[in-house]
Amino acid sequence: MIDGVITVNEPLALRIKYDLILPDDRVWYLRNFSVQENGKGIKSLQVEFPGKAGKKIVCVSNFRAEKDHDTLVKAFLEVVRKDPEARLFLIGMKVDEGYYSTLLDLISELSLTQQVILLGQRDDVQQILSNFDVGVLSSRSEGLPLALLEYGQAKLAVVVTDVGQCREVVDDGWAGLVVPPGDINGLATAMNQLLEDHSLRQRLGETFYQHIKTHYSAQTAIEEIDNIYLKLLNL
Repeated sequence: MIDGVITVNEPLALRIKYDLILPDDRVWYLRNFSVQENGKGIKSLQVEFPGKAGKKIVCVSNFRAEKDHDTLVKAFLEVVRKDPEARLFLIGMKVDEGYYSTLLDLISELSLTQQVILLGQRDDVQQILSNFDVGVLSSRSEGLPLALLEYGQAKLAVVVTDVGQCREVVDDGWAGLVVPPGDINGLATAMNQLLEDHSLRQRLGETFYQHIKTHYSAQTAIEEIDNIYLKLLNL
Protein backbone atom coordinates (compact mmCIF):
# COMPACT_ATOMS: atom_id res chain seq x y z
CA MET A 1 0.00 0.00 0.00
CA ILE A 2 1.31 3.45 -0.96
CA ASP A 3 0.60 6.27 1.46
CA GLY A 4 2.21 9.00 -0.62
CA VAL A 5 4.56 9.81 -3.48
CA ILE A 6 7.08 12.64 -3.83
CA THR A 7 8.00 13.72 -7.38
CA VAL A 8 10.54 16.16 -8.79
CA ASN A 9 8.34 17.84 -11.41
CA GLU A 10 4.66 18.57 -12.00
CA PRO A 11 4.12 16.41 -15.14
CA LEU A 12 5.43 13.39 -13.25
CA ALA A 13 3.10 14.16 -10.34
CA LEU A 14 0.12 14.25 -12.69
CA ARG A 15 1.14 10.99 -14.32
CA ILE A 16 1.54 9.22 -10.97
CA LYS A 17 -1.89 10.43 -9.83
CA TYR A 18 -3.37 8.94 -12.98
CA ASP A 19 -1.37 5.70 -13.13
CA LEU A 20 -1.58 4.84 -9.43
CA ILE A 21 -5.03 6.34 -8.89
CA LEU A 22 -3.89 8.39 -5.92
CA PRO A 23 -5.75 11.41 -4.53
CA ASP A 24 -4.27 14.88 -4.99
CA ASP A 25 -3.33 15.20 -1.33
CA ARG A 26 -1.13 12.07 -1.48
CA VAL A 27 1.16 13.15 -4.32
CA TRP A 28 3.61 15.99 -3.79
CA TYR A 29 5.76 17.88 -6.26
CA LEU A 30 8.97 18.81 -4.43
CA ARG A 31 11.13 21.38 -6.21
CA ASN A 32 14.75 20.63 -6.87
CA PHE A 33 17.08 22.91 -4.96
CA SER A 34 20.51 24.48 -5.19
CA VAL A 35 23.12 23.63 -2.59
CA GLN A 36 25.07 26.33 -0.78
CA GLU A 37 28.26 25.75 1.15
CA ASN A 38 27.58 26.31 4.85
CA GLY A 39 24.71 28.60 3.88
CA LYS A 40 27.19 31.22 2.61
CA GLY A 41 26.93 30.58 -1.10
CA ILE A 42 29.24 28.92 -3.59
CA LYS A 43 32.81 30.15 -3.59
CA SER A 44 33.68 31.40 -7.05
CA LEU A 45 36.83 30.32 -8.84
CA GLN A 46 38.35 32.89 -11.19
CA VAL A 47 39.59 31.26 -14.39
CA GLU A 48 41.00 32.87 -17.53
CA PHE A 49 38.47 31.90 -20.17
CA PRO A 50 38.97 33.47 -23.62
CA GLY A 51 36.89 36.51 -24.52
CA LYS A 52 36.01 39.89 -23.08
CA ALA A 53 33.97 40.54 -19.96
CA GLY A 54 30.31 41.07 -20.77
CA LYS A 55 30.55 38.88 -23.89
CA LYS A 56 30.58 35.35 -22.44
CA ILE A 57 27.58 33.02 -22.71
CA VAL A 58 27.59 29.60 -21.04
CA CYS A 59 25.43 26.53 -21.53
CA VAL A 60 25.68 23.73 -18.97
CA SER A 61 23.97 20.78 -20.58
CA ASN A 62 24.96 17.21 -21.39
CA PHE A 63 25.24 16.42 -25.08
CA ARG A 64 22.11 14.59 -26.16
CA ALA A 65 19.31 15.35 -28.60
CA GLU A 66 16.81 16.69 -26.03
CA LYS A 67 19.19 19.54 -25.17
CA ASP A 68 19.09 20.85 -28.76
CA HIS A 69 22.54 22.40 -28.97
CA ASP A 70 21.99 22.67 -32.74
CA THR A 71 19.41 25.42 -32.28
CA LEU A 72 21.70 27.15 -29.78
CA VAL A 73 24.69 27.13 -32.14
CA LYS A 74 22.60 28.36 -35.08
CA ALA A 75 21.20 31.14 -32.91
CA PHE A 76 24.68 32.00 -31.69
CA LEU A 77 25.78 32.48 -35.31
CA GLU A 78 23.30 35.35 -35.46
CA VAL A 79 24.70 36.71 -32.20
CA VAL A 80 28.26 36.67 -33.60
CA ARG A 81 27.16 38.40 -36.78
CA LYS A 82 25.93 41.26 -34.61
CA ASP A 83 28.69 41.08 -32.00
CA PRO A 84 31.88 39.35 -33.24
CA GLU A 85 33.37 39.46 -29.73
CA ALA A 86 30.70 37.18 -28.27
CA ARG A 87 31.80 33.76 -27.08
CA LEU A 88 29.75 30.64 -26.28
CA PHE A 89 31.06 28.07 -23.77
CA LEU A 90 29.56 24.58 -23.74
CA ILE A 91 29.93 22.45 -20.61
CA GLY A 92 28.65 18.89 -20.41
CA MET A 93 29.19 15.18 -20.77
CA LYS A 94 29.17 13.40 -24.14
CA VAL A 95 26.13 11.20 -23.51
CA ASP A 96 25.50 10.61 -27.24
CA GLU A 97 28.72 10.37 -29.27
CA GLY A 98 26.87 10.60 -32.60
CA TYR A 99 25.02 13.73 -31.50
CA TYR A 100 28.25 15.29 -30.25
CA SER A 101 30.08 14.53 -33.50
CA THR A 102 27.26 16.07 -35.56
CA LEU A 103 27.38 19.17 -33.35
CA LEU A 104 31.12 19.55 -33.95
CA ASP A 105 30.49 19.32 -37.69
CA LEU A 106 27.85 22.05 -37.43
CA ILE A 107 30.19 24.35 -35.48
CA SER A 108 32.82 23.85 -38.17
CA GLU A 109 30.38 24.36 -41.05
CA LEU A 110 29.23 27.67 -39.55
CA SER A 111 32.86 28.78 -39.05
CA LEU A 112 32.37 29.13 -35.29
CA THR A 113 35.33 27.07 -34.08
CA GLN A 114 36.97 30.16 -32.58
CA GLN A 115 33.78 31.52 -31.01
CA VAL A 116 32.32 28.29 -29.55
CA ILE A 117 34.52 26.80 -26.83
CA LEU A 118 33.85 23.27 -25.60
CA LEU A 119 34.93 22.82 -21.99
CA GLY A 120 33.80 19.20 -21.63
CA GLN A 121 32.54 17.68 -18.40
CA ARG A 122 33.69 19.55 -15.30
CA ASP A 123 33.28 19.01 -11.58
CA ASP A 124 33.70 22.70 -10.72
CA VAL A 125 30.70 24.11 -12.59
CA GLN A 126 29.26 26.03 -9.65
CA GLN A 127 32.64 27.55 -8.87
CA ILE A 128 33.35 28.81 -12.41
CA LEU A 129 29.91 30.12 -13.42
CA SER A 130 30.71 33.58 -12.07
CA ASN A 131 33.24 33.92 -14.91
CA PHE A 132 30.40 34.15 -17.42
CA ASP A 133 27.78 36.81 -18.13
CA VAL A 134 24.76 34.95 -19.52
CA GLY A 135 23.44 31.44 -18.93
CA VAL A 136 21.38 29.70 -21.59
CA LEU A 137 19.40 26.47 -21.98
CA SER A 138 18.01 25.59 -25.41
CA SER A 139 16.32 22.28 -24.55
CA ARG A 140 13.39 20.76 -26.41
CA SER A 141 12.32 18.94 -23.23
CA GLU A 142 13.20 19.28 -19.54
CA GLY A 143 12.07 18.50 -16.04
CA LEU A 144 13.50 20.99 -13.56
CA PRO A 145 17.13 21.40 -14.64
CA LEU A 146 19.73 21.74 -11.91
CA ALA A 147 21.89 23.84 -14.25
CA LEU A 148 19.24 26.54 -14.24
CA LEU A 149 19.30 26.69 -10.45
CA GLU A 150 23.09 26.94 -10.58
CA TYR A 151 22.82 29.86 -13.02
CA GLY A 152 20.60 31.63 -10.51
CA GLN A 153 22.94 31.00 -7.65
CA ALA A 154 25.76 32.53 -9.73
CA LYS A 155 23.56 35.60 -10.44
CA LEU A 156 23.63 35.02 -14.18
CA ALA A 157 21.05 36.61 -16.44
CA VAL A 158 19.45 33.71 -18.30
CA VAL A 159 17.64 32.71 -21.46
CA VAL A 160 15.62 29.48 -21.35
CA THR A 161 13.22 27.65 -23.58
CA ASP A 162 9.63 27.27 -22.46
CA VAL A 163 9.78 23.57 -21.58
CA GLY A 164 9.30 21.59 -18.38
CA GLN A 165 9.57 23.73 -15.26
CA CYS A 166 11.93 26.31 -16.80
CA ARG A 167 9.34 29.09 -17.00
CA GLU A 168 8.41 28.48 -13.37
CA VAL A 169 12.05 28.61 -12.26
CA VAL A 170 12.53 32.05 -13.85
CA ASP A 171 9.33 33.28 -12.19
CA ASP A 172 7.26 33.31 -15.37
CA GLY A 173 9.73 35.62 -17.10
CA TRP A 174 10.31 38.10 -14.27
CA ALA A 175 13.73 36.63 -13.48
CA GLY A 176 14.86 35.57 -16.95
CA LEU A 177 14.01 35.60 -20.65
CA VAL A 178 11.84 32.78 -22.01
CA VAL A 179 11.65 31.75 -25.68
CA PRO A 180 9.86 28.91 -27.49
CA PRO A 181 11.87 25.71 -28.05
CA GLY A 182 13.48 25.44 -31.47
CA ASP A 183 13.14 29.20 -32.11
CA ILE A 184 16.50 30.23 -33.59
CA ASN A 185 15.58 33.88 -34.10
CA GLY A 186 13.94 34.21 -30.68
CA LEU A 187 16.94 32.68 -28.93
CA ALA A 188 19.38 34.89 -30.84
CA THR A 189 17.37 38.02 -30.07
CA ALA A 190 17.24 37.21 -26.36
CA MET A 191 20.98 36.52 -26.14
CA ASN A 192 21.76 39.72 -28.03
CA GLN A 193 19.47 41.69 -25.72
CA LEU A 194 21.37 40.52 -22.65
CA LEU A 195 24.81 41.06 -24.16
CA GLU A 196 23.90 44.59 -25.22
CA ASP A 197 22.26 45.72 -21.97
CA HIS A 198 24.55 45.57 -18.93
CA SER A 199 21.93 47.01 -16.55
CA LEU A 200 19.35 44.45 -17.69
CA ARG A 201 21.84 41.64 -17.09
CA GLN A 202 22.53 42.90 -13.59
CA ARG A 203 18.87 43.37 -12.73
CA LEU A 204 17.80 39.96 -14.01
CA GLY A 205 20.79 38.26 -12.39
CA GLU A 206 20.00 39.72 -8.98
CA THR A 207 16.26 39.05 -9.31
CA PHE A 208 16.95 35.45 -10.34
CA TYR A 209 19.36 34.96 -7.43
CA GLN A 210 16.78 36.15 -4.91
CA HIS A 211 14.07 33.98 -6.48
CA ILE A 212 16.25 30.86 -6.29
CA LYS A 213 17.31 31.68 -2.73
CA THR A 214 13.68 32.02 -1.62
CA HIS A 215 12.00 29.18 -3.49
CA TYR A 216 14.69 26.64 -4.38
CA SER A 217 16.92 26.45 -1.31
CA ALA A 218 17.78 23.31 0.62
CA GLN A 219 16.06 24.78 3.70
CA THR A 220 12.80 25.26 1.80
CA ALA A 221 12.96 21.65 0.58
CA ILE A 222 13.65 20.34 4.10
CA GLU A 223 10.67 22.23 5.50
CA GLU A 224 8.40 20.84 2.77
CA ILE A 225 9.62 17.27 3.42
CA ASP A 226 9.05 17.71 7.15
CA ASN A 227 5.45 18.77 6.50
CA ILE A 228 4.89 15.79 4.21
CA TYR A 229 6.21 13.31 6.78
CA LEU A 230 4.10 14.89 9.55
CA LYS A 231 1.01 14.53 7.41
CA LEU A 232 1.76 10.89 6.62
CA LEU A 233 2.45 10.08 10.27
CA ASN A 234 -0.94 11.49 11.20
CA LEU A 235 -2.84 9.31 8.74
